[in-house]
Amino acid sequence: MKIFIHETLVIAKHSCKSIIEKISKDLSKSQNLQQRNISVEFLAAVDKLEYNKANELIDVALKEYLGSISVNIGLSNYLKKFGIYTDISDMYDSDIIKLIVDNKEKIDGILRERGL
Repeated sequence: MKIFIHETLVIAKHSCKSIIEKISKDLSKSQNLQQRNISVEFLAAVDKLEYNKANELIDVALKEYLGSISVNIGLSNYLKKFGIYTDISDMYDSDIIKLIVDNKEKIDGILRERGL
């Protein structure tokens, strides 16, 4: 996923420090990514304006969390874990979010059953 190009990373580094910090924290929510120190790597890439490295680290985290660097494929696989087999490939992001919200109770119930 190409989120950053040189220009957007320069702007983010200097004007959106709190967002960069939040992204950094979100990148290291799994134990595997914490052990890899991905958060520190990401902050270093931003500091050095290495936009390709920053994008690569976001891809690593997406693959860890969703099983794919494609958000749609990852979310589709995630929803299937909860018995939701809706084809989201042609859906707008807002429709996907609505689908998740509409199934929140079902998802929360299954997560509770699993002790999560």
